Amino acid sequence: MPKKNNLDFNTKVCSSCNVEKHVTEYYVDLKNSDNLSTYCKDCTKNKSTDWYSVNKERSYQTNRKNHLMKTYGITLEQYDELLEKQNRCCAVCLKHEKEFKMKLAVDHNHKTGEIRGLLCTNCNHRLIGRHTDAERLRRMAAYIEQGTGWFVPKKKRPVKRKPKRN
Repeated sequence: MPKKNNLDFNTKVCSSCNVEKHVTEYYVDLKNSDNLSTYCKDCTKNKSTDWYSVNKERSYQTNRKNHLMKTYGITLEQYDELLEKQNRCCAVCLKHEKEFKMKLAVDHNHKTGEIRGLLCTNCNHRLIGRHTDAERLRRMAAYIEQGTGWFVPKKKRPVKRKPKRN
């Protein structure tokens, strides 16, 4: 009886572990003739984990560098220079970068594209992101600083009465 090939059984031999596995144990890879990756999912994950543990910092730096250049047109060195100019703090709330889980965001004018500085997520989204008109911000600051001299009276708390006992 002629030997059936692996496609009849829906299996494939992994090039890394040399174990025959069902095709569902492989990722799709349209570059290969059988449209399946060369390595099984387990071997692919292991290789990725091993590579990442060795190259974690390099991978992060490369991704960060590419993101800054692609999105804002600045280098990692320019970002660091701006961060040093701001004493490694958010330009608005003045909290140090170590107080945040995420890196400070590059704040920029969406109309002109000019980079203004680095902000924490809160200041970037809630303060500056919603109020981009400088004149309006000056008026807001003046408004907050002024006062009328009138005060809202403090509310008296009602006296709690003890329940009557029979």
